[in-house]
Order: sequence, then structure tokens, then C-alpha cells
Amino acid sequence: MRKTTAAIIASLIAILIAVSGNSLASGLRDGQSTRAPGGLVRFGAGKLVRSKSGLRKALRGRVFGARSATAKRGPRGPRGPRGPKGPQGPQGPQGAQGPQGAQGPAGPAGAAGAPGATNIVSYSFTSTVAADGAAFAWIKCPSGMRPTGGGGFGETDAILLFGSEPIADNNSPPPATGGTPVGWQVYVSSLSASTRSFTVYVMCASP
Repeated sequence: MRKTTAAIIASLIAILIAVSGNSLASGLRDGQSTRAPGGLVRFGAGKLVRSKSGLRKALRGRVFGARSATAKRGPRGPRGPRGPKGPQGPQGPQGAQGPQGAQGPAGPAGAAGAPGATNIVSYSFTSTVAADGAAFAWIKCPSGMRPTGGGGFGETDAILLFGSEPIADNNSPPPATGGTPVGWQVYVSSLSASTRSFTVYVMCASP
């Protein structure tokens, strides 16, 4: 009875090995292999080749199945939220100076200016100064003309000129800044023992 039972168990083990080998081999193509803990199980030409204890562990369900050739990649997941802005980086070095640019075109001609003086005439006036005295005299430009300069001189070296300036009116101080002069005035003193003459002149211009 014991021999019969042992024979039956041996037969069942052989059948189990055959079925498991065919089942494992059918999951892989010829020439593929898979790694089992403790050994390598290779399949070639439809036959199972065992290496050490790999087959025994494969029969216990510990072999890793090969990837199917018909497996499909799953859909891509949604895009994650945008991350926060990073800190500003350091300032870069100054670049090299660029080449000089081409000269630009000439600008348009400006408006014509007011006509300048084309006629300058000298006018003079002679007066007297008492002995050892002082005096002044002035002269104005004719209407429509403007003074551009002036001065004075004495009859002798004994007549000293100590003032010469434009005037804004008869016997008046010089015009204020920006004002328009109308003539010229001089101041003299005398070292002579007798009355002497002196002359004031003005240069007048007209358009």
C-alpha cells in the first residue's frame, strides 16, 4: 500500500512539473528569459532549461513575468501647477562698447534770421568844460537808428575822460538790462586854467 501511494505521489509531481513548465514557457517567446530569485530560467525553442534552484522557485509562483509585447502605455496625467517665481539672478558684467554708428542725414535748413545792420554812421556833439571843472554831454541817434558804441575826447591832455556809457534818454543813466539805448554820454574833468572843449560821439546803425 505504501509503495502504491509513493508511486501516485511521484506521478502527480511529474505531471505538475510538466504542466507548470509548459505554462511558464507559453508566457514567453523563444529565446526570452526571466529572472527568478536564486536562478535564471531560460526558454529557447519551446523547451524549459533550468538553472540550479530557479525552476523550483518558479514553480512556487516567485518568478517575475515578462512584459507583454501588446501592453499599452497608460494616458498621461494632468499637468501640475506652475511653481513660484525664483529669485532674481545677479547682474551680469557690462558688455563691450559697440561700434560707432553711421552719421545721420543733415537736418532741414533753419528759418532766415532778421536782417542785420547794413548802414553805420558816426554822430558827434561838442561841449565845454570850465577851468579846473567837470562836465558831461550826450548825443542821441537819429530816429530809426540804434547806437552800437560811442566815446569822447578832450581838446587837450588836460581834459580827462572818466565816464562813457549808453543812455536810455537825454541825460539819463544807462538802460536796464535788456533795454534799448538811444544815444551815448561822456563825463570829463579839466586840469586846465582856462575853459576847454570836449566832444562826445556815437556810432548809429540802421537796417
